[in-house]
Amino acid sequence: MTFDGKLLSGVTVLIAVVEAGTIARAAEALGLSPFGVSGALSRLEQRVRARRAAPGANHSVAFIDG
Repeated sequence: MTFDGKLLSGVTVLIAVVEAGTIARAAEALGLSPFGVSGALSRLEQRVRARRAAPGANHSVAFIDG
């Protein structure tokens, strides 16, 4: 198994979003812009071949196996 640092970085961002509850709060905690966090999530989607579902009423983030 090869180590993919970019995948791990994306997972770290995803965990920050889940813990913070919103992309904006995760961005603040990570010292990034919301656009940067969203971009990191998009790259993670591409790496794992999944896509984000539309956020629900509680602003959760879910991935759909694509």
